[in-house]
Amino acid sequence: PVTIHGGNINQISQIALDQGGNPIIAGETQIGNIDLDPGATSVEVDGSHRLFYEKLTSSGNLVWYKSLTGYSTYNANFTELLVDASNAIYLSGNFQSIIDFDPSAGTSEYNGNGPYDAFIVKYGATGDLIRVQTSYNDFGPVMINDIQLDGTGALLATGSFTYTTDFDPDLILSNTLSTPTGTPRGFVLQLSASGAYQWAKTLTSEVESGGLQIIVNNDNDYVIAGYFSSTADFNPDPNQTEIASAVGGYDIFISKYTSGGTYLLANTIGSSGNDRILSMQSIPGSNAVLTGGYFENTMAIVTGK
Repeated sequence: PVTIHGGNINQISQIALDQGGNPIIAGETQIGNIDLDPGATSVEVDGSHRLFYEKLTSSGNLVWYKSLTGYSTYNANFTELLVDASNAIYLSGNFQSIIDFDPSAGTSEYNGNGPYDAFIVKYGATGDLIRVQTSYNDFGPVMINDIQLDGTGALLATGSFTYTTDFDPDLILSNTLSTPTGTPRGFVLQLSASGAYQWAKTLTSEVESGGLQIIVNNDNDYVIAGYFSSTADFNPDPNQTEIASAVGGYDIFISKYTSGGTYLLANTIGSSGNDRILSMQSIPGSNAVLTGGYFENTMAIVTGK
């Protein structure tokens, strides 16, 4: 085992392996200095409210480290880490106020507009900044919970939003989704391999919901798992409906879309209590998925909605 120590509150929240089997880790530190080198050498940085990410060898030796600063790092976190075939690194998360996503001497500051905004940032194989993309919402939180890459290199994201949110990372207010009552609703977003906006969809009608996990199956379709309450319409087409009602407080849904954003189906799982999916994995060579989570009391599974 390796350890990263120092300060009072440190957390490794994400880990992934690069193409050589070397771990990339990311996390948060809040109080005091932190030593980011798990070996005998000390590489200490000011750990007072920072995000950090670093690369280790397969044997646990430090290769390089990076840290992000800014007022917003008091209330910022990573939610997913991906490494692509070229060893580029993708990190998603949520932030408030100002954060500088460039770990070098340069700056790439972004100012959050709502209570929480979401970010997706891409770094090169040595941790240097390539691009940053953020959501835009003046009034309510936007949360990214998971990201994934499909077979063409397109980037997918799922989470929840409130009120009107612009999911297009360009500087023009466009390509918005809305939830007029301010109730959080789930979304799925696709960006091209170069980071350009492609499409975004709401996952349910105007009920509380959120996307928690997203994977790509053998057919390059997108499978999203999340939660919903009350009675929801899962088909984003205004001329068609796919209605399901929660059995308890919060039920689970698993829905599927084509890579072009066309809705295919939704299944629901629920009990008289509150239920959540915590992880989901595709099974290689098939379109089946493996999920894990929790439920309360007796669970009912409704398929083929």
